[in-house]
Amino acid sequence: MFLIKRIYEKYSSGDGYRVLVDRLWPRGVSKEKAHLDLWLKDIAPSESLRDWFNHDPKKWSSFRKKYSSELKSKITIIEFLRAKERKNKKVTLLFAAENTEENNAVVLNDFLNRGPKFNPQNINFKEGITAPDFELPDENGAWQRLSEYKGKWVLLYFYPKDDTPGCTKEACLIRDYFPDFSKLKAKVLGISVDSPESHTKFIKKYKLPFTLLSDEGKSVVRLYKVWGRKKFMGREYEGTLRTSFLVNPEGKISKIYKNVDPAIHAKEVLSDLKKIKRQ
Repeated sequence: MFLIKRIYEKYSSGDGYRVLVDRLWPRGVSKEKAHLDLWLKDIAPSESLRDWFNHDPKKWSSFRKKYSSELKSKITIIEFLRAKERKNKKVTLLFAAENTEENNAVVLNDFLNRGPKFNPQNINFKEGITAPDFELPDENGAWQRLSEYKGKWVLLYFYPKDDTPGCTKEACLIRDYFPDFSKLKAKVLGISVDSPESHTKFIKKYKLPFTLLSDEGKSVVRLYKVWGRKKFMGREYEGTLRTSFLVNPEGKISKIYKNVDPAIHAKEVLSDLKKIKRQ
């Protein structure tokens, strides 16, 4: 269940997971009194749309349409919120506007309940195509967009679960070879469906020097077609397939690694990067 509530109203434990969906911090509210679980600035209307609307009742109908159109391009964040709702049962969208019936939280609430469900594009993943863009929170809860790293080499490595034997071996070897990645000016982004909190523990435990992204809504693992049927000790289940994508500075997929071997993956990617750069 999604609820909407003005942030100036009294906090209640019945609010469930509390998310501030405004781009600006509300005046006169301390972080202690806000009782926030998350400040999700990235889901707020763009600055240009917010300034244009300026809470003018005459522009409300047009604002709804324009903001709904913006939300369609933020589907990975939408699925993140839907995943929080499934996990916590209640998610309260907090806003600061005085008008409780005509504001961005009202539009967002309607989109979450009635908007399109995530439908991965019919992409034929092969080397040379543009890597699909996405937004996900990192271990600190800060949202990262893949396109922000254009101009750099990026290793996107998808892995099943934090602090499990194979995933730990893979992460620690990337850690050990991280200076070599840095010399080649390559960014490393690990992605799993674990929470940011889980990522934080994993990073601290093994002193990982790179970013881990949380795909709790399972939108990016589906977008990149790395969510599928797996087998372990005769049991079948759905999970993340150990797959990596090397993205070049133009944002195109230079190499795809399937059925990754955690024990050699870091050296394998570095070797390929050096060969590509020599070409």
